Amino acid sequence: MSKIKTLGDAMVLTSTVKLEDIMQLAKYNPKALVIVEPKTEDEIFRITPSFKPSFGKAGAAFNTANADGFAEMTILLPAGLSNEEKLTWIKECYGVGLLELNKIETTIASAVAELNGKFDTMTESITIG
Repeated sequence: MSKIKTLGDAMVLTSTVKLEDIMQLAKYNPKALVIVEPKTEDEIFRITPSFKPSFGKAGAAFNTANADGFAEMTILLPAGLSNEEKLTWIKECYGVGLLELNKIETTIASAVAELNGKFDTMTESITIG
């Protein structure tokens, strides 16, 4: 489950997914980073690597990783909010996105493991020299 920590007028969102894994899936299996509505095939939520952080009910664009490699972003909150107001603001503005992010994070680990398995199998069939 993602974690949020407020620091002054900023919110730091840290994913349970490593940025390297997001970048790998974006390149080789981008569908693993998307939640779609089963009946309509409409996209509900998407995770992407990005140069600019962005977060909302439709997706998360992570622009950096913390010291342990987990995807992270910093978003500014309105200035001067009390701690209670910050909590309310985060729930109202980002609550749906957080729920969707937590859903997709649970499936990403298996997608990364599957992709790595395919690469391992492919690598075994390569002879150099």
